[in-house]
Amino acid sequence: WTKLILWVLLATTASGIRLAAARGAYPSCGDSSHFVQHGVALAHGVPGAMSTYWSQGMIAIAAQAVNMGKDPRYAMQTTTLISGVIVCLLFTGIVWLLTKSKYLAFMSGMILSVNPTMVHYSITGYSEMPYMAFLMAGVCAGLIKRMNSILKYGLAGALIGLGGYFKGLDAAVA
Repeated sequence: WTKLILWVLLATTASGIRLAAARGAYPSCGDSSHFVQHGVALAHGVPGAMSTYWSQGMIAIAAQAVNMGKDPRYAMQTTTLISGVIVCLLFTGIVWLLTKSKYLAFMSGMILSVNPTMVHYSITGYSEMPYMAFLMAGVCAGLIKRMNSILKYGLAGALIGLGGYFKGLDAAVA
């Protein structure tokens, strides 16, 4: 029960902080306005709308939102908000897998959940949080001991590769 309570407490804290911050944030500031621009163009079939520079994952999310009749700015903000919570949980999982200490893992996740920079990137529609979520999911998959090696590393590679649609290699290493 203790582990479940700690996970629920962490998820609730991370979600609550991000939801409160998102209420006052502009959902599509900075670079994310380019994602909207390209997403709207992609949804309307404009040739070349899928950028080779801007985050293709966020452009696809914006385009899908337009096709569904939704505001792409809020679709991207929702994506980053959910990804931010997932990053906190996955980081907790990574620390637990490395240390086997549920309390150290919990405290690490709590520190990440209240970190102002992590909260900022979780509410602005930027591509960093989905990228981090896929990256950390890949690391988690690679650290799991009870999985066939080929499956484990294949899954880890696939998840990290999917993250590349949100943050290109040139931007990720910069």
